[in-house]
Amino acid sequence: MSNHHFTTKFQRTAAAASGAVICLVIILGMFHKPARERNPISFSPGITKAQPAAKSPGFHFTAENILGLFVIGLSSGTFGGMLGMGGGVLKMSFLLFFFGFHPGVSRFAALLAYFVVAAGATYRYLKFKFVMRNVVKILIPSGIAGIIFGAFIGHYLPRDIMALILGIFLLFISVVMVRRILTHYESVLLSASCTAEEQEHAFKSSSDHPAPDTTGWKIALCGFPGGFLSAMLGISGGVVANPLQQVLARIPTKNAIANTLAKASVTVPIACLMIMFMGIREGHFDFWTPILVALCLIPGSVIGSQLGPALTSRLSPVATHALFGVVALFMGINMLFFSK
Repeated sequence: MSNHHFTTKFQRTAAAASGAVICLVIILGMFHKPARERNPISFSPGITKAQPAAKSPGFHFTAENILGLFVIGLSSGTFGGMLGMGGGVLKMSFLLFFFGFHPGVSRFAALLAYFVVAAGATYRYLKFKFVMRNVVKILIPSGIAGIIFGAFIGHYLPRDIMALILGIFLLFISVVMVRRILTHYESVLLSASCTAEEQEHAFKSSSDHPAPDTTGWKIALCGFPGGFLSAMLGISGGVVANPLQQVLARIPTKNAIANTLAKASVTVPIACLMIMFMGIREGHFDFWTPILVALCLIPGSVIGSQLGPALTSRLSPVATHALFGVVALFMGINMLFFSK
């Protein structure tokens, strides 16, 4: 079976599964009656002890809100698939800013959606032998250690501080996009001014990568920050883990992404369980709220993760980076100055 046929079949299966999941979510919402809401087809986005249920506006389980969560998953999954970074930060920002969910609900839903995408991507990367097993064996325990610390800190982190951190991340990503655009134009100008022999020499030099340095403590330093940020902010952690692997361990980009996804397939469920346990224990939300939000996000995230790479082959790198840079800049400014 060819790779193209495999991808097409997977996309069709994902689309069919997405429709089934949406129907399942609607059925669950119709029969779900949370203790804090009188409306049988609504559920609360998150209720803290300082904000009693009577004063909570509630999240109404309507077609518009289901569609909104689906679009959030689709857009963040598409950008994440196109660039290999930024999807989780974008998803968390949308959930906090537009829907106003409790941070625990947002973190759980975003991470569970990321886990579904990461598990599927890990299978493909294992099939193509991009995953470095000796590296992942160290990334997993160090990532779990980071998740334990991150989950506790994220549980007690105020919503405005979390919005501030996410806004800074988004502005940082927008700067990275501008830098990539400038680098692209610099390489184009350099290629135009070089002779054929110089271009061939430059290509050979760039293709000669030094051997990866898989020293234990260096790999552990790559895994801990990603797990910490993942559990604390509900993001994938690849925005930190991937560059660290490339800089500290000299791991190629594709292998770094594959290693991070393989690690996430094991560590993210642990983060979800910790976030769910602490949130329910403190009375911040009930069991079904984050589950239903995640089920609305997952179909769009799965489709977006497949749509992103397909769009990458059709769009120029400048257009891709510019588009995401504008979105990240807009959301970063809103999270920093207009998020309540």
